[in-house]
Amino acid sequence: MLRRKLIQIIGAGAIAASLYMPSAFAAQLSTPSFTIELSGDWESQKLPANMAQPGVETYLLASKKAGVGILFNIMKSDMKPKEAIQVMADNLKKQGMRFTMNPIQLPGQDAYQMAYTTRNARMKSTAYVAGNGKRLSNITIMGPKQSEALEVLKTLTPKEQGVFPKF
Repeated sequence: MLRRKLIQIIGAGAIAASLYMPSAFAAQLSTPSFTIELSGDWESQKLPANMAQPGVETYLLASKKAGVGILFNIMKSDMKPKEAIQVMADNLKKQGMRFTMNPIQLPGQDAYQMAYTTRNARMKSTAYVAGNGKRLSNITIMGPKQSEALEVLKTLTPKEQGVFPKF
């Protein structure tokens, strides 16, 4: 009993210490469009060449522990975010995706959000679209623990105003 209690105390102490560790253990992804802090097991993943689209900056971040990923697509476009997310929604509907949240505007921003699942509801995704009239971003969170991905997105620092939504 005492041994179990001691292990619980040590475990709780280790968890508490990890929450207050200095950010020196965090990695940072720096791209031409943004920087973002990656802590814990978050890593940037290289996409296979056949998934990359010409003229589109594409980045994938993933956490194996959380089972969640974040896909970034940044492109030159004068399309308004409202139009872009509607085109995306129409294409996803044609692919058989089911919407759990139709496109809505984020409060106080020219940015939009929608949520959807695959036909069998196994993959949950939330997409965010923003733009500044010259460039457009589509950030999609894929996986069950979306709150963990949102915590990472809160560290996103854009290098150009208006291209990304504020998380």
